[in-house]
Amino acid sequence: MHKDAGPWPNTEIAISACPGNQTVSLKQGVLCRFPTESEAQSDPMKGFGSVLAALCLLLCGVVAAPSSLAAQQWEVLDGLDDDVEDIVFGPDGTLYAGGYFTGYVASWDGTSWTPLSGLDDNVSTLAVDSNGTLFAAGAFTGKVAEWNGSGWDTSLGTFPANLDPEALVVRSGILFAAGSAPNAPYVASWDGTSWSPLTAGSGPTESVGAVVSGPNGVVAGSDDGNVYEFSSGSWSQIGGGLDIGSIYSLAYGSDGTLYAGGQENGMVSAYDTTSATWSAISPTLSETDPSTSNRLYGLLGASDGSLWVGGFFDVDSEGSTYEWLVRRSGNSWTSPGSDFFTWRIRDFAEGPSGTIYAAGGFDGGVARWVDVPVSVDPTQLPPDIMQQVGRLGQSCDEVDDGELNWGGAGAGGWNPSWADWAVPVTGGPVCVRSLYYNPYTMRWAVR
Repeated sequence: MHKDAGPWPNTEIAISACPGNQTVSLKQGVLCRFPTESEAQSDPMKGFGSVLAALCLLLCGVVAAPSSLAAQQWEVLDGLDDDVEDIVFGPDGTLYAGGYFTGYVASWDGTSWTPLSGLDDNVSTLAVDSNGTLFAAGAFTGKVAEWNGSGWDTSLGTFPANLDPEALVVRSGILFAAGSAPNAPYVASWDGTSWSPLTAGSGPTESVGAVVSGPNGVVAGSDDGNVYEFSSGSWSQIGGGLDIGSIYSLAYGSDGTLYAGGQENGMVSAYDTTSATWSAISPTLSETDPSTSNRLYGLLGASDGSLWVGGFFDVDSEGSTYEWLVRRSGNSWTSPGSDFFTWRIRDFAEGPSGTIYAAGGFDGGVARWVDVPVSVDPTQLPPDIMQQVGRLGQSCDEVDDGELNWGGAGAGGWNPSWADWAVPVTGGPVCVRSLYYNPYTMRWAVR
């Protein structure tokens, strides 16, 4: 595949239509609207003129925007001294965290953390019911506990002795606990009086690492590589074709789509209710460091339609690189502020106002994605960069070279056009796109 910097490298063009006769360096070309093949072949100067008009609009309209705008960045909620395994919001908006830090469970009041002391070992998972009752599960004595407002009750009936809980969820007033065990049950329910092992039907055959409340019942992801639903008193498998290894996380998107996170073959899959099958989300994620296991711990379907993913991965199948965290909006991944983190993301939660919170092994343990004022000098922004590659067919679907996705830019945005360099004398077909520099994320992005 031929690559070229563009037809107008390091060119300066005076734009007389802009206020003040601004002169701007195009570098590799600033293009907002590319000429079609027919335009470029029949009247190259007409196509070039449309480029200049679009450039003037970009520079006079977009770059001259207010210089103080809201950006976003991660802000640590200081006060926790070790890894955080799970975070959850109560119905009153209180944020709870559980993990390996001093006290093992703490609540955040918007300013500081308050330890909820009384447990004697680490906490793996938390859940809150509709009344605001907080439950914790982990390696402490009793394995599952309920916070009564002043202390922990660790004597919740007789919990299955062989089950080490790793995930909790409350559905219709019933607490469900799932985890590791040498044999069934891998999930049990607590009705406020006693524990019941859930074994009826065709359920998990190995340990369960994730549970969520679904539209019809409790949904569980197992080390056997499948996802199951417990409804009307028995288990049944959800769909076929899931091929991502052990399931470590589950989440429903805002549109009702069920997502599963695992450790193989792309790591994230979505369930199609029409075909009753699972399919990997493309571009697929993977971890290239042989000393680190692929593992996708955190999934969150946010109310704005985006999907947040955290764990051990560093690249996608189109060559874009990431670290610990990605966000999917539309058909592409981005990595909002991921260079902030120093270790893997274990969990996500969405606050009452839509703010996204992340928890894991990084310093501080919990951070939130917040708006911050950022001053931008529009005269210091670099110009857009045009990218061109030779086109083999009628469309640009074949453009998937990861080397083109540099500077933080993802894949996509390619459009068919024509360039004189592609074929000597006559010119030839190319795919083109424009990248712009986002001063708030400090990365290049597809325009």
